[in-house]
Amino acid sequence: MVEFHFDLEGKGEEFGFGHCWLLDRVKRMIQMVKDGFLSDGDGKKEPQPNELDERLWRADPEDGLRPLKRIRNQF
Repeated sequence: MVEFHFDLEGKGEEFGFGHCWLLDRVKRMIQMVKDGFLSDGDGKKEPQPNELDERLWRADPEDGLRPLKRIRNQF
């Protein structure tokens, strides 16, 4: 939980030493916190749908060459 003290025009007694916030700064701060939570992701460790085709082009664990042997054999 966060508590904000507002000063609507920046002329209040406590604004000068940073105790109160202007509304636009609070809005930006709230958006930054929301963006931070979004950047955490969903916690799942799995490839994204657009990465699935690329997985076939990884190095083969048997010989270390790209792409996987089963893909190379198709050429």
